[in-house]
Amino acid sequence: MNKKLSPEYEEFHNHVFGDSRYFIYNGLSEEICTSLKGAERQKAEELVLRAINKKMDDERPIRAVGHFELQTAIPVLEKHLSDRRKKMNPDIRAAIIWALLRIKNEKEHVPALIDMTINGSRKIAGLAREDAIELLACFPGEPGVVDALCQAFLEESFSVCTSAAYVLRKIFINDQSIRQLFDHPRYISSRSVREGIVEQIRLRSRG
Repeated sequence: MNKKLSPEYEEFHNHVFGDSRYFIYNGLSEEICTSLKGAERQKAEELVLRAINKKMDDERPIRAVGHFELQTAIPVLEKHLSDRRKKMNPDIRAAIIWALLRIKNEKEHVPALIDMTINGSRKIAGLAREDAIELLACFPGEPGVVDALCQAFLEESFSVCTSAAYVLRKIFINDQSIRQLFDHPRYISSRSVREGIVEQIRLRSRG
């Protein structure tokens, strides 16, 4: 008899291979992938690797290999990115670039990611601004990262603001006094609430 799959694995499978509408509205969070352990994690990694080897027309397996930080995915992703013979969907291209940067985790890209986060520049061609913001979560101790995220958090753009909020909460996950500020139901709609959160973060960072 097969071992019953955990709720975490079923959630992963539904989000990555099920109805795509949830992803369109909510994206694919890191926790959906990293919550898996042992044999279930191995099974999930094999599935997403098989998916990107088969075809590269769905963002979800691409982003999953990024969350899993699968080194074995690098040559597959690079091959697709370098193929100039066919036109690639911009969202797929952005997902591939994001996944490669996430897996390689190279600090040399931090200044470009900060510039993209603050100014919305295109320092890394093909990468979406929200992806640049999310990648800064990999470099919480680098100079300028938290300040850049705070600036993005104060913007009126919903996607930029919520992306920055997600990363800041992740960076300060072990600081209960900061983490709980992001539970405030009005922080997205109220700039004054966001300014108060930023003030607390900057005070904590200086301390």
